[in-house]
Amino acid sequence: IKKDSENGLALGTTHLDKESQCSSIRRTLNLTSNTMRSVSLLMFSPLLASGFQTSRRMAPALARSLRSTSKTASEQASEPAAEAGGRELTATNVPSSFSMLLADAQKGIATAMEEGVRLMEVEFPPLPTDVMESEAVSAYDVSRANVALAVDLGKKFIAANGPDFKVAIMMPDDEEARRAAEQQGSDEPFPGVKILSICPPNEDGSASGNFFTNIFGKGRGEVRAPEGYDLHLMLVFSAQELPQIEEFHLQIPDKPVITFNLGLETLRGDLGLPAFPPKDLQYRFLSRVLPVYFLRVRQYSKSIAKPPYLVNYQGALFRAYPNGWQTMLDVGNGRYKRVGLSARRPGLGEFKVELSEALNLGDEGKVNTFFRQGYKTSTWWEDAVEEEEHDVWRS
Repeated sequence: IKKDSENGLALGTTHLDKESQCSSIRRTLNLTSNTMRSVSLLMFSPLLASGFQTSRRMAPALARSLRSTSKTASEQASEPAAEAGGRELTATNVPSSFSMLLADAQKGIATAMEEGVRLMEVEFPPLPTDVMESEAVSAYDVSRANVALAVDLGKKFIAANGPDFKVAIMMPDDEEARRAAEQQGSDEPFPGVKILSICPPNEDGSASGNFFTNIFGKGRGEVRAPEGYDLHLMLVFSAQELPQIEEFHLQIPDKPVITFNLGLETLRGDLGLPAFPPKDLQYRFLSRVLPVYFLRVRQYSKSIAKPPYLVNYQGALFRAYPNGWQTMLDVGNGRYKRVGLSARRPGLGEFKVELSEALNLGDEGKVNTFFRQGYKTSTWWEDAVEEEEHDVWRS
């Protein structure tokens, strides 16, 4: 994605590492659990394992062919809208700068707020790919970038609603809140934007909870929602800390709560594991979270019987509410071709199939397709249609 002339940043796409959500000892514990889970998935899931053997660009010859025969997302955006289930769908372009991205996110949140939605998700890459892949980048660097972007989003809401509009940037504990305030130079980096802890210290200054609850992120009952804020952005929460967000929302059910770059798509996979919240958290709470802005890139590879034999390709799942879910195939040079548009969120397997079919590499047969994709092509939370109490997260 092109250079951002306003911020001097180069937008990129990357997977959010799990450890970017944690702090102190919880960060170390989550890293160990995440490593073991990644090894298990790599061994037993051909669908997920295929994403590890990729490069940033598909074969040059294939990319040139796609660019010469297909329309880019910007060209497709001017075409008539598609329809699904009697509902008119519209498509939007992938943003070319952080400024455009935050503006689209702000519009999506504002639209959902007008419709009465109070639980929302915003998800996008906070740093360029080359920066994220550098060994010098730590989880704190990712956290710093997310806080800075959240402050910029808060500025846009204040500019749109006036100086009386208040935005709270909520951190999972007092330590994370202090670190973010130090990075920004103040716990109020902009008039009307405040950095706070979801578990503030007691009146005597002591930390809420006890030693064990502070380590394992189980500070339930210590959550205290602040008063006087119109919007709450939840940052750097780990899977163990997701129940805190639920309790926070129950304390102020009429106030908007936005999960900001938490990687819920990844955190859901932890639910039900030892020392993690149960899967019921997805069924009763996370299923209520509406994705108002979503941009996630995935990389895959596919072997074929002719040159170049191994095709590395990538695409983005993109959604800017109230527009539809778009499957975007990267055709090189920062250009995307829209190959799918749906009113419902496509599953992980559906997204990959849409991308591979758009490559037009020929039919490999049902047997070869089975051995390449594996028996299971969906996650447990995608299959839990009957168990979940809400389907908002799919819309």
